[in-house]
Amino acid sequence: MMRHRCVVLTTVLVWAGSGDAVAEPLPISPEELRPTLRDNARDLKNLYQELSIIGTTPGISAANFRLTHDTSDPLEIDSYKISPTHAFDIGVDGFRPYIEGTFGYVKSDQTLAFGDDDGVSDRLSLDTRTLSAMGGAGAEFDIVPGTILRPMMLFGYSRTSNDTSSSGSLGDLLHEAGRGLAFDFKINSLLYGGAVEIEQNHRWENDVKLTANLRYNYLVDDSYRASDPELEGRNDFSVMTAATELNGPTYLSLFGQPLRWIGFVTGTYMPEIKDNIGFDYFVEIGGGIEIVDSGVIPGIGGVSLRGSGLVGDGVEGWSLGLAAEF
Repeated sequence: MMRHRCVVLTTVLVWAGSGDAVAEPLPISPEELRPTLRDNARDLKNLYQELSIIGTTPGISAANFRLTHDTSDPLEIDSYKISPTHAFDIGVDGFRPYIEGTFGYVKSDQTLAFGDDDGVSDRLSLDTRTLSAMGGAGAEFDIVPGTILRPMMLFGYSRTSNDTSSSGSLGDLLHEAGRGLAFDFKINSLLYGGAVEIEQNHRWENDVKLTANLRYNYLVDDSYRASDPELEGRNDFSVMTAATELNGPTYLSLFGQPLRWIGFVTGTYMPEIKDNIGFDYFVEIGGGIEIVDSGVIPGIGGVSLRGSGLVGDGVEGWSLGLAAEF
């Protein structure tokens, strides 16, 4: 959390020297320190809006992200996501109404340490959670056989809340000064925008299937209510995702259902977020096994167990979980 750490360390350097042990009471009150934190609150708002976009946008992997640019106080992000989709066959060739939903949960944790104060560690432990839900509505168009175009509108909501604990006189001072602003805050946001996606499907004679997707999302995050007015405001984001998946028969079965192997590569590019969160792209490579469901569970075409690793400029991570094909 580069910007958050920058705010805190700037404050420490101004009011407590280099962050070493503080033998005397700090010569400043939380009320005097709060304007310094307020001057940097916009950067914090931007950062948490970016975490909301990561958790809400379809195509961005649900994974564990570890930022590698700041090894002293590493930030870890865990993203969980459910993204069902459905196209309605209304009997019109080449056209189907289309809907999608994305339900996301992002958890980020970081501990900021500033040294010791008479044997007590001066630190802040930040625990932030973002819950989001977004729906999309549009249409599918068959451009040529096997190629589908999907334009759609997007609308959603997210809520971010932070719980911070502190220790040491310096940590407690910062915690009290930034309560509701940099720590222990809440942000409510509306999300809206649009997306366009193109999908290519192909099946070879050996029953190996290819699915390739390219998607562009434009989203506005409007933080309309927060625990402090400095955390309110509007930002827009572009998110580009690309994915290629191959799957084929293993000629094995489980519970009487065919098993298929899966291999996939995805890429994500978010140009607006690097200054605050520390990275703007990553690539994910993974594989898995799919159980093809031939009508056992209505509406479910298959369930797969997948694992992957991801790497980017300033981030690395992994993912393991179940996926359902609707």
